[in-house]
Amino acid sequence: MGMFDHFYVEDLGLLPLTDDERALLTTSTEWQTKSLDSVLTNVYLTPAKRLEEIKFDLEEVPKSERPHPDDDGI
Repeated sequence: MGMFDHFYVEDLGLLPLTDDERALLTTSTEWQTKSLDSVLTNVYLTPAKRLEEIKFDLEEVPKSERPHPDDDGI
């Protein structure tokens, strides 16, 4: 399946769509895409017409805090 990014639009009126295209959209303002970096990034189009990017961050949990510390993982 692979990794993908999410693109969110807070106001669908910000998108350059025709009336016919807008009619095809549901109320969802979230889309998945592999057209960006595909590293679990969230990109938001804000009402100020700015793109804000929030990258996925990963931390290693110390073995002593893991529920199965002797497991090799996935």
